[in-house]
Amino acid sequence: MKRWMKINPLLLTMLMFCLCQGISMAQNQPLLVAHKGASRLAPENTLSSGEKAVEMGADFLEIDVRRSSDGIYFAFDDETLDRTTNGIGKFSNQEAAYLMSLDAGGWFRHSFKGERIPKIEGIINKFRESEVKFYFDFKEGNVAEFVEKLKSW
Repeated sequence: MKRWMKINPLLLTMLMFCLCQGISMAQNQPLLVAHKGASRLAPENTLSSGEKAVEMGADFLEIDVRRSSDGIYFAFDDETLDRTTNGIGKFSNQEAAYLMSLDAGGWFRHSFKGERIPKIEGIINKFRESEVKFYFDFKEGNVAEFVEKLKSW
């Protein structure tokens, strides 16, 4: 493949999203995408990491999306719970009540102990009044169902 034909799929997706959202890039203004929120300052994909990203002036919150066994969409990256929570097992095999009971912050720093895995709906509601936009990295679930739920939130 010729060098000029190599396109980064993430960059292309981001560009298309910006164009569809009416975000002008003509002024050469860089956009800040906070990957999993401000994940170097707070536990990834949590409300705390989103708050810190918004405080820092992020244009986008990149949020990983997974579906619980009972159909609730959460912000969570990994296929299993082990790395970033005090739970065990595959994320998609768990019901929302169990997922909401887990500590998703203690692994990062003691001061974040008790941070929960947020529902996508909760994240949208939390940052609705801010100027931040969302960039969803869909990991698991039903995309059509997720899009319909997004419209209602």
